[in-house]
This record gives sequence, structure tokens and C-alpha cells, in this order.
Amino acid sequence: MLDTLSFIGRIVGEASPTEFLFVADKESHPPKYEYVVVNSREEVGGELRQVQVLAQVTGVVSRSSSYSADLDLEALERMFHAGIEDVNVICQARTLGYMVDVGGRKEILMPRRAIYPGNEVFLAPDSLVRDFFSYPEEEGLHVGFLISRARIPVYISVDGFKRHLAILAQTGAGKSYAVGVLVEELLSKGATVIIVDPHADYVFLSRKLDETRYEYGDRIRVFRNPSSTGRYSKEELDNVEDYTIRFSDLSSDDICEILEIPERWTNIVESISKAILSLKEEKGDNYAVDDFIGKLEEFSRSEDKKERVYAAKALKYVKRLYRLRVFGDVTTSIDRMLKPAQVSVVDLSGLNDASMDYITYRILNDSYT
Repeated sequence: MLDTLSFIGRIVGEASPTEFLFVADKESHPPKYEYVVVNSREEVGGELRQVQVLAQVTGVVSRSSSYSADLDLEALERMFHAGIEDVNVICQARTLGYMVDVGGRKEILMPRRAIYPGNEVFLAPDSLVRDFFSYPEEEGLHVGFLISRARIPVYISVDGFKRHLAILAQTGAGKSYAVGVLVEELLSKGATVIIVDPHADYVFLSRKLDETRYEYGDRIRVFRNPSSTGRYSKEELDNVEDYTIRFSDLSSDDICEILEIPERWTNIVESISKAILSLKEEKGDNYAVDDFIGKLEEFSRSEDKKERVYAAKALKYVKRLYRLRVFGDVTTSIDRMLKPAQVSVVDLSGLNDASMDYITYRILNDSYT
């Protein structure tokens, strides 16, 4: 562990609050992406104070006035064997900020005043880098280690999940792995998580890389629709439960929303509502999609011209329900997914787009109502 300030160079040339150059020793200069610290003066609490500004090396170049491209190889060889050496190593650094205590809480601010040429540059101590990038272990989620300081663990704040979060990167960069790490850390803190998983990327969260059971594996459950062909068979997974929706649990408003039938189409909406009401009177809560479509077909043969016309128009839309292979004998309660300290992975692999869209809509709607 590096916990003391180690002098490595001095600032040269033009320096700004956001970047500076410094000359370092040829043999011990910091590599690119290493962290350094410089002293500066910033206004803190209404007065100027000395602060430690953390910066990261973004470039390293070496220069020589003697070894010029204007010289031929023979001249360069004579200089080399004569022991002539005037190599300068110049590092470019970008400032990352400085830490201040605000009401007992750490806050990171960006420098606003000039950083002066001639000032010393130090290799940043591990303790400063850790405090800058990481929250205390007891209140954070462990997401890994710094690339340029692999000995320093990084914990991110749990409070950050009170707002929206996006993980953006190109394909293959590790987004799914990062989410998996976050979910495991959240579970260890007692969080409740629902993962909508269209590609079955998280169905093995209950297992470690060596296929042994994860410590909290019994608190991870996989929900999938029986109609799903699935990326993996049910027998390959742990803790699998069926996710189904009983058609008779849908109201006429639900059906119109699924089929994207606007309220202003009052006659079609009325025809659908009438079919549902008729089914409930005849069968109670024991009817399926086929019964509903059959009832509209019955209306389309009615002697009442308006009923016949609007039922026929409704049929053009409601037959889309056949694309939703999500209906079963019972509706899986959202309470089963939102059990305290449980991760529920909703495996949507193997379903068509319409089915995936509806299940996602249904789960999100039930979760927030």
C-alpha cells in the first residue's frame, strides 16, 4: 500500500484548473492513467485554503534536444557512445477534483483557480485515491477494483439507486456482468430486485462460475411462461416458477390497452366490454381467449346491425391476442416477485415480441400500482 506522498516531478509550462504538464524522472516517471496529486489553493467555506487536487496522467512523452531527427545515424551513435544524454520525460495530467467535508459528508469539487508552474507533483497515496473513488464498505456496493490501482477496492453508494441508472457500453464490454455484480451486492444488503431478462443472461445468478451454489442462491428465483421455448430448459435452471396471466382477470380496459385500441373508438370499446360482461354472466371467471373471440363472433352474427358491424370491427383487433402466448389457468401474483430480499429473474427468452412486451408492461404496471 502506498500511503505517503512521494515526490515525482514539477509542473512546467502553462497550467490551468483542468490540466497541466509536469516533468518527471526518466527512470521513475508514472505510467499513463496513474494518479498524482498537487497542492493548490481553493475557496472553501468562504476562505482560501490549501487543498490536495487529484489528477490522472493522460499522456507521457519523452524529448531530447540532442538526439535530433536532423542528425544521421553515425552522428547519433557517436553521441550515444560518448554518454551524452538529455532525455526529458513530460507527463500530461487532467485534474479530477479535490475533496472537502460538507456537514460531515464527503463532497468532490472541481478546481477553479490556477495551478502554478513550479509546484511539486506527488504520486497519490492509496488512501486518497480510495477515499476519492469509493464509499465506505459498510454503506456501499463492491463493484470491483481500480484498473490502474488493482489493490484498491471500489464501493459505490447504495443511495445512487434511488434515481434512474443506465449502464452504457458497446457490445461485449461487460454490461451484463456489471449488472450481475450489482444485483448480487444489492441482494447481500437485503434488497428486492426484479430483472426483466429478454435473453436469459441472468437465469444462472444463483450459481458461481464453478457451478457451485451462490451464497444467496435460494433467494434468487426464475419466472418463465410455460409457452416459452427458452434459451435453457427448465431442468437446467434453479428455482423456476411459472409466470402466467389468467385471461379472465383482464378487464375490458386492459384488453383495449394491450391491443392499442384508443378510447375514442367508443363503439369497438363498447363491443369488447359487452363481450366481457356477457362471458362473466355466463361463465364467471372461467373463460379463456377462445371464449372471448367466440363471443364476439356470436355478436358479429347478431340481427342488430350496429352490434354486428362493431363486433366484426373488434374481431380484427382482438385476434391479435392469439400472438400473446402468456395466458394460463392462474395469474402469477406480483407479490411472489416482490418478496423481501429476493431477486426475481423474468426469463423472456423464447417468446415473441408481442408476448415479451405485454409481460414487461404487466409486471411494471403491477409493481407501481
